[in-house]
Amino acid sequence: MENLIITETSKNIASTIKSEMQKQHITPTKLDKMLEGKCNMYTIRRIRQGHSGAMLRSYEDIISALGLRFAIVPKKHKDVID
Repeated sequence: MENLIITETSKNIASTIKSEMQKQHITPTKLDKMLEGKCNMYTIRRIRQGHSGAMLRSYEDIISALGLRFAIVPKKHKDVID
């Protein structure tokens, strides 16, 4: 079995995705169809399960070293600038 990396950020991302999917009544199959041709389906499933990769872990390390944190906000949030 492959050693999968699960970080605090990846767990939070997965939790937020799960909540939003429930709120919008989106099933895993529907999400796969929505992202068809844009993302690898295996990657989508891993993200939903909270697995990150070395790249996300590296971003987290850099962000953390600078005393910063990621934030996930809705696209229409007042602080999001197009």
